[in-house]
Amino acid sequence: MIRAVFAAVLALALPAALPVHAEMQIKEVISPGGITAWLVEDHNIPFTALEIQFRGGTALDVPEKRGAVN
Repeated sequence: MIRAVFAAVLALALPAALPVHAEMQIKEVISPGGITAWLVEDHNIPFTALEIQFRGGTALDVPEKRGAVN
């Protein structure tokens, strides 16, 4: 009896544990100023996310003078 209950719980929980695969369309957008961005739209989610990255720190060091920013 316990095995049957365990098997039933496992059968119900297993599909919920599997990852959901959804296809997202990613558009590459280039502004008039030359800034490249990736645009992903999903109107089912009331959420806005923005990530901005700049080159800086040791990425701007001259190869002969590593650590010049410090």
